[in-house]
Amino acid sequence: MDSAGATEHAIGGGKSQERCQQDMLTYHEMIKDIETFWQQVDTALNIKNDSRLREDFGEYFQLLATLRRKIEIYDSKIPCDDFEKSFSPLINRAEALSKNITKRALDIISKSENASSRNEHLDFFAGCKTDDEIRKRYKALTKAFHPDVGGHHETFTIIQNLYEAKLE
Repeated sequence: MDSAGATEHAIGGGKSQERCQQDMLTYHEMIKDIETFWQQVDTALNIKNDSRLREDFGEYFQLLATLRRKIEIYDSKIPCDDFEKSFSPLINRAEALSKNITKRALDIISKSENASSRNEHLDFFAGCKTDDEIRKRYKALTKAFHPDVGGHHETFTIIQNLYEAKLE
């Protein structure tokens, strides 16, 4: 069974079942967004080699890999008791790490953006070697900095201009 089907196979009842389902949905969202998340972290790490950010992302990635291996062990239904004991704590830790990583990455990018406003160099696409890498990075940055999701218009304009210049 793949991890995508595990949500349908958690068994139990009532509120316990609902918590299991919600945790599994959270896990699926983390898996679905891993590439975009990595692009955001990579952007920050290309601006500043932050060892704490690197360590936290490594732990986050390991948690997701552990969860995937554990879910694959079950070939049918995951009892909610097992899920709550073995899976939920890992999912909750990964979710907390995700929030901390995002905050740290955005802080690095924001500080770099402030430096840029003082005429220092800022390249949101540092480390991207191919057009495909640039497009993926742009997509990730859009999810974080578009004004419709709470980003700053000026930052988004800088990102758009750099993106267009990189693809010329």
